[in-house]
Amino acid sequence: MWRVYYEGIGRCNLTLSLLKAVQEGSGEKLSDQRAKEITGEARLLRGHYYFFLARVFRDIPYVDETMSTQDAAKVKNDKDVFPMIEADFKAAIDNLPAEKPLGDVGRGDKRAAQAYLGKLYLYQKSMQKRYPCSRK
Repeated sequence: MWRVYYEGIGRCNLTLSLLKAVQEGSGEKLSDQRAKEITGEARLLRGHYYFFLARVFRDIPYVDETMSTQDAAKVKNDKDVFPMIEADFKAAIDNLPAEKPLGDVGRGDKRAAQAYLGKLYLYQKSMQKRYPCSRK
């Protein structure tokens, strides 16, 4: 489970870094709207993966698209990852439309991101009651 979810996180990070390179490059670019949708979808998925891992394993390392593979291997699991997960869900809310991107059923949209953010807030309140000594 650990490997599979971190592979998903790696794919989200790769998508975000490649999107940035395409948009900043001199070649053909995606429309601003489509680039926002891709960013939102990748951040929603990354938040989903991290939220699951944090609930199952508690202390996990957080790796984002700005880190190299070598740097990612050295990241410790001593930080509270919930603020980064929250930031991913908020970015997804800001970047995704209310309708499904490209009209595809099953894709993440603004409502899904809002639901995940609500679930995160509910979980954090529950976790504070269960673990009053947590890093909060």
